[in-house]
Amino acid sequence: MKAIDRKFERVKQALSIHVAEFDAEARLASVASTEQWHTQISARLQSQLPKPLLTSALMVPHARNPIFTGRDGILSDIHGGLIGNSVPLEKNGDMKSMALYGIGGIGKTQLAVEYAYRYHSSYNFIIWLRAETEMELAQSFADAARSLGLATSGESLQDSVEAFRRWLASSCKHAKRFGLRVESYLTYFLAASKWLLIYDNVTSVKLLRRYWPASSMGNIIVTSQRSDLHTVVNTAMKVAPLTTREGSTLVRRILGNAKADIESSEQLCEELGGHALAIAHYAGYAATTQLTARDVTAMFNQRHISPDVWSATSHSSFVQYERTLGTVWAITWPHINDDSRRLLDVLSLLNPENIPEKYLERTDAVVQREGLTRSFCLKVMLSPLLKYNLLERDGPDDDAFLIMHRVLKRALQHELDINAAKRRSTFTVAVSLVRNVYPRRSMITRSSLDRLAIHHQVFPHLLSTFSYYEQCADSELNSMEFANLLMDGVAFLWEESLGNPMPLLQAADRICHALQGTGIPGKTMIDVKTWIAAEDVNESSSGWQLQLPRWREVVKLREQYYASIDRKDIILEDEVDLGRAWNDLGSALVDLGQYDEGQVYITKAMEHYMKTGGIERLRYRISKQYGCLSEVYVHLDQFSEAVICSQKSLELTIVELGPDHHWTLRTQTRYAYILAAAGHIEEAFSTHAAVLAARQRTAGRNHPDNVRALYWLGTICYAQGKAQEAESHLLAALSIPESSQIGEYEMARLKLRLAQVYISTGQHAKAQSWVEESGDVAAKECYAASHTVEARIEFIEENIRISPGGRSTGFWRFNGPPVALDQSVVVP
Repeated sequence: MKAIDRKFERVKQALSIHVAEFDAEARLASVASTEQWHTQISARLQSQLPKPLLTSALMVPHARNPIFTGRDGILSDIHGGLIGNSVPLEKNGDMKSMALYGIGGIGKTQLAVEYAYRYHSSYNFIIWLRAETEMELAQSFADAARSLGLATSGESLQDSVEAFRRWLASSCKHAKRFGLRVESYLTYFLAASKWLLIYDNVTSVKLLRRYWPASSMGNIIVTSQRSDLHTVVNTAMKVAPLTTREGSTLVRRILGNAKADIESSEQLCEELGGHALAIAHYAGYAATTQLTARDVTAMFNQRHISPDVWSATSHSSFVQYERTLGTVWAITWPHINDDSRRLLDVLSLLNPENIPEKYLERTDAVVQREGLTRSFCLKVMLSPLLKYNLLERDGPDDDAFLIMHRVLKRALQHELDINAAKRRSTFTVAVSLVRNVYPRRSMITRSSLDRLAIHHQVFPHLLSTFSYYEQCADSELNSMEFANLLMDGVAFLWEESLGNPMPLLQAADRICHALQGTGIPGKTMIDVKTWIAAEDVNESSSGWQLQLPRWREVVKLREQYYASIDRKDIILEDEVDLGRAWNDLGSALVDLGQYDEGQVYITKAMEHYMKTGGIERLRYRISKQYGCLSEVYVHLDQFSEAVICSQKSLELTIVELGPDHHWTLRTQTRYAYILAAAGHIEEAFSTHAAVLAARQRTAGRNHPDNVRALYWLGTICYAQGKAQEAESHLLAALSIPESSQIGEYEMARLKLRLAQVYISTGQHAKAQSWVEESGDVAAKECYAASHTVEARIEFIEENIRISPGGRSTGFWRFNGPPVALDQSVVVP
């Protein structure tokens, strides 16, 4: 081979090698570029791919409440309804659903949270959905889709919502309906069939239906303040307040047992009506401020202080709730029209336990529409309030009553407190409502049994408006209409011996003085002066003497007022008021031993009644005059006349009121006193026994007047030497829970009489105990004449006016045979 050929061959080989190396490098570069591109594409794809599909998840935005208390029964019922066989399936195919409804803050959400944690092992997926608004519900659907790996963050809200809808509908038997490949997702769908959805705080049934899953194998819990979800779910369960025991336990868990004894914890729970949020709120406030349960209970009852607790948030860790007591009903107000809201404000000033629905028709709070009855308009106004559990309705349709939770009542009152115009208009309507149905006082006769039933039903609402008025200190709430209403309440309390009327009297007095101009006082003011004079002398040895000028003033004012009325305008009530003034002054004089002048005024009243009305029109007033005259005759030792007058009084009262009326029984009691004073002991005993039996039958065994009847039965037995029977009657009197209502002087007399019985039988230790129990009420009246049991009883009976109906002054004093006081029984 030529040299040139060899050189060419070498160059050719070198070129081949270079070409091969170039090709190799080119291939390497291409591979590297491809790998880089692949890596970039993979990264981009990875970011867009859904998360790996989960096989289980607990998606609850709330931690488990460590102080959740009680509710075991309802939790078990929920689980049985969803997992067991107790819920009918025909409404939603195989899916079981349950609604928990009730007033805001009652504990619905906390129940759902506790159920999710307690029974999470029964489900593969538990998903919490905020359902107050459509935006919240749609966002909850989208969040669930992304958490489950069904959608990505880059997808639209609507696409994510639809992905979650498809997943909910993807149980095996429904998969083909949505074009899904069952083979590739079979395991996943089987797992997904065991899910629980919790729709929290639903406000719209229409919205709930739009986001309700297609038939599937899951379970659903709905929480709502609405009561009309039974059209959507299988079962609707109303969440009741916490029991006293549950609420007390919750308080003590928050405060610690050292700062919350059982009694005060139970009291707080009862005051708050078992309202779970309120209990946790108040107990949490106590814990963070170093107060006791008793302290915060007192704060709840003082409306001017409770707003501080209401809006406090420093103790929110104890509540685990997104709203405070001041805002818990905020989600409801947009669904309540203005007319219904005004009605609700009016009802917040009434007693929350029993508001007769039929009485509301008569109030200006009902907005009547043209062509519609007031009854129908009221039902329309109540409908949203009942739907959102702001009110409950109970009883038959023709006698239904409404109930408002006391925590809601207080929340509404707080809003009125900061809006003077709204407060005054609401108070005016509330007073008008009560005024329209509450019986007006009449001294012509006593209330019939039917009227008394209305008194008992409506009086708590009168007291509620009074309580609100007292805590407002707003002079713009004053009106003569309200003062008159308070005086009607005073008359009821006095007639029925149901409590101390002085707070109502004093408020009426303040109103009258604030509104009364110059000149002759009006009828209401004179009524106030009359009742205050009567109440001031009760249970005071010096009261009658000190108040005698006041009685004379009342007579003067009544006579002036009577003279100022045009003769054609005088009504029978005016005649009675004048006669009552004379009679009251006469009775005061008789009690002070001024019998002649007293008899003059009592007789003057009798003659006035006979002239202006006669027995047919003023039968009850004339019966009262016969009774007062019988007392005068006893003081004058004219016992035959006394018995005759007392008999006439009783006969007229029975005709007027019937044999079982409260005041008939009191008149019969007076007759028994007169019989005893006249020496007819056996007849007096049988009359007292008959009165006791009748009152127990008509008013129950615990009426305060039963204490007085038993006292006199015991006293007569003691006088007859029947110590064992006397002890039995007196102990029975002391066992009546309402015995404390009769007053400390009567209680002292009762206990001292029992001590006398024990002294007579030589049981000196027991006697000593009851003497000490009686206290020193006589000493408070400057009694120091003789430190004996007999002397103390005599002092009480001679000097203390015990009324109404149980007075034992003077002539009906009955001490029985003298018994020597054993020296071992010491009277302080």
